[in-house]
Amino acid sequence: MKVEPTNKIDPLEFLSKLGLGVRATNVLLQMGVKSAAEFTALDEQTLLRRCNCGKKTAAEIMEVVRRYKPSIEVAFGKTDVISLTPAQDMPVSHLRLSVRATNVLGRMKIATVGQLAGASDLGLLNVKNFGKQSLREVRLKVASFISTGFVFWPAKEQTGGQPSRHITRVARKLRRLRNAKAVLRDDPRFGHLIHEMGLEAKNARQAADMIATRKVDPANPQPLNRRLIDLFRAIQAAGRVSLEAELWSLTDGLGSDRNRQIIVSRLGWDGRPPRTLESVGQRYGITRERVRQICTRIERVQKSKPFLPVLDRILKIAAAAAPTLADDFEKELLRRSLTRATFDLDTLVEVAHGFGRKTNFTIEALHGRRVVVPSTRSHLFEQIHETATATVRRWGVANVEDLAAATNTTSAVVRQLLPFVPTF
Repeated sequence: MKVEPTNKIDPLEFLSKLGLGVRATNVLLQMGVKSAAEFTALDEQTLLRRCNCGKKTAAEIMEVVRRYKPSIEVAFGKTDVISLTPAQDMPVSHLRLSVRATNVLGRMKIATVGQLAGASDLGLLNVKNFGKQSLREVRLKVASFISTGFVFWPAKEQTGGQPSRHITRVARKLRRLRNAKAVLRDDPRFGHLIHEMGLEAKNARQAADMIATRKVDPANPQPLNRRLIDLFRAIQAAGRVSLEAELWSLTDGLGSDRNRQIIVSRLGWDGRPPRTLESVGQRYGITRERVRQICTRIERVQKSKPFLPVLDRILKIAAAAAPTLADDFEKELLRRSLTRATFDLDTLVEVAHGFGRKTNFTIEALHGRRVVVPSTRSHLFEQIHETATATVRRWGVANVEDLAAATNTTSAVVRQLLPFVPTF
């Protein structure tokens, strides 16, 4: 059966991206506005002639039109502004497409938004595994990307007016964030916001520095302002979630919810010990090989050094709390709402190592008890236990100072660990 190409875009999907009120959105729906070009061609008199569109609604719509029009004109080559990072050269990864669509575009060697926008519907539909649903997804993402506006910086020889004070204030607030330097340009969740600012910044703090000290604004400052605010709010909000939610968000764009659950189960990101390929496959009715294929999607995310403030905070707390019982520490994380449920500490260490994080503590087990100890003193718990047992067996008694000297540690550490030693 031949599949007919389609260029249709859901009008409501496009209009919902504009941030308009219900009445204004309904007016545009009645007018049949369904593309960025049609939207930016509107004028106030045309709107006022429509039923149910008063001065207030028309003013609301025209405010958004004025905000978006410069970006749309630049995107379609209607201005002479020179961009340092043209929209057509933006990688398609910025669109955050599904795995299926991404794989198909990779086979077609489509790497930029410009190449994708120039591809015909028929050409896309003729590719294996690329159907109408994938086509609709791609076209909607491209339309949404254009509607949010591009950041086009003027050429060096061009001069502008006084830079926006509001943008400068937001950039300075972003620069002051403690974790801004940890948000890298390639971060899987927030890196696209740095890319879309049109600057060659390595991280969020460097981008904020460049914007705070700029001499000129982009052709249309609004897209830059929106991305700055979005990045600032995203970094602030990132540290207010549970560890499970933080890890789950990293699987966004890696497939269906079912596939994301498979990744979480396999790696133990739900706080339980990691499951084997066999057990995960049996649970979801698929083969071990299929589980392995799905889980390989997360490897690129792990290697990108993602911004994980909750995980990093927990690792610091654990290092500072050592020595302590692992069970008590797991309960403390739950009490502080850093985890949704009891998160296995051994699994936490595996998760940290998967992201290249260094743990300054180790977990030692002795007689069924798990103890968190500093990594600089591995096997310390076992040494204290053996020394104390040998001393009591020989002399009938042992004191803290002698145990500290024999194990080359301090009396304070011995006092902390001794209550965890069996029979003491």
